[in-house]
Amino acid sequence: MKKVFTAVLASALVLAASCDSKENTAKGNFNQEETALGESLATAFGHMQGAQALSNFKRYESMMTEQQRNDFKKAEFVKGLELVLSTDTANLAFLNGVQQGLQMYGIFMDKNLGVPVDAKSIVAAFSEAYNCDTITQADIVKYNSEFEAVMNSVRAKADAKAEAEARETPEAKENIAAGEKYISERLAEGFQKTESGVAYKILNPGEGDKVTDKDIIKMTYVGKHLNGEEFDRSMGDTPTRSSVANLVRGFQDGLFQLGKGGSAILVIPGELAYGAKGRGPIGKMETLVFEVTVNDIETPAN
Repeated sequence: MKKVFTAVLASALVLAASCDSKENTAKGNFNQEETALGESLATAFGHMQGAQALSNFKRYESMMTEQQRNDFKKAEFVKGLELVLSTDTANLAFLNGVQQGLQMYGIFMDKNLGVPVDAKSIVAAFSEAYNCDTITQADIVKYNSEFEAVMNSVRAKADAKAEAEARETPEAKENIAAGEKYISERLAEGFQKTESGVAYKILNPGEGDKVTDKDIIKMTYVGKHLNGEEFDRSMGDTPTRSSVANLVRGFQDGLFQLGKGGSAILVIPGELAYGAKGRGPIGKMETLVFEVTVNDIETPAN
């Protein structure tokens, strides 16, 4: 809904900026023809913006929860619109403050962060920074860094909570049990196991130094579900080039066992793959099987 509000406010600010700074043009002396033309303009502008606002609302309505849809009242929307458009257009500071507030609200106030966020605390901190006589680039960097640090902590907490909740779903529990059984069977067949929990079978150890998390590699691979069905593979005979650090933890741990030209079968538990969220065709906490060959290893000079 942020775009809907912002579009309306942007239009309001354009109108405000075009008016005389001391007098609202609606209060001027106009003849009948000018008044009629102004009314036509107001009606046409209102229809255009109202239709666009409804179009935007319908576009985002499918993304809203049922509670959000029930809470969103058109009458309240129009009331807010009227409040801004009826404000003395000479007071651009107020209008820009409204716009700033809506932008800040859209950043995270309407999101479930898992922690309480008090609007009064935001305003107090905003005023403290905004009412200073001067601001340096160092100040901006400092405040940005502080925000990022706290926001990262909030995200980490929210992600951990979501991960824990997802692990308790029937799908996740079923996949965890199936993965543990599969890995146990592979270990009985002679597979080895990393400290992290990845089961692997070396088909060819390769040559030279082993892969590290600093390397960029070229590899060919096939990814499979436990039933043998493929969900991903490299493009034909063309190796995929990737930074090792960008791969999931379990895949990294398997690659660390190989040198250039090496190949292996990796069985990666869900917690070391795509976790409780899954990804595309990959289920929550699903254990995955990869057949991988390291075609080349590039170690950056720095």
